[in-house]
Amino acid sequence: MSKIKNPKQRQGAVKEFGPTFDGKPVKLFEQETAGTFRQLFLAVRKMTKQKLNNLVLIRFDPKSNLSKEDQVLDKFKIKENKDILKVGRNLFLCKEGRNFFVSYVHRDVSGKLKAFVYHFAYDDVWYAEYRLRLVVAAGS
Repeated sequence: MSKIKNPKQRQGAVKEFGPTFDGKPVKLFEQETAGTFRQLFLAVRKMTKQKLNNLVLIRFDPKSNLSKEDQVLDKFKIKENKDILKVGRNLFLCKEGRNFFVSYVHRDVSGKLKAFVYHFAYDDVWYAEYRLRLVVAAGS
């Protein structure tokens, strides 16, 4: 019979793990139906039962000399952050002050990245064929 080395350690304990962004756990979702940024992220909020603010992954620094797009691309200089991107379209919920934004990061097959930042209320409809990946903070 084997002994437990640490008596406080429980048998059968598990640790949740998964993708991270800046060392924080994230959840990944894929678009199934057409919708605006607002509709897509509110659907994620409903599924996760989190406040929208808890799903924000990137907070912009208003004092930075970098544009919002460059602040986003700067995050992907870290290999682990780049690993969560699928080839194609990826969306991240962002915030500056009280304003929400959506960062659209496109990764091509060679790994090259392009970033665009839109206001959360941007009302273009993204068709389901795009299969956007939504990346959000795992929440609290």
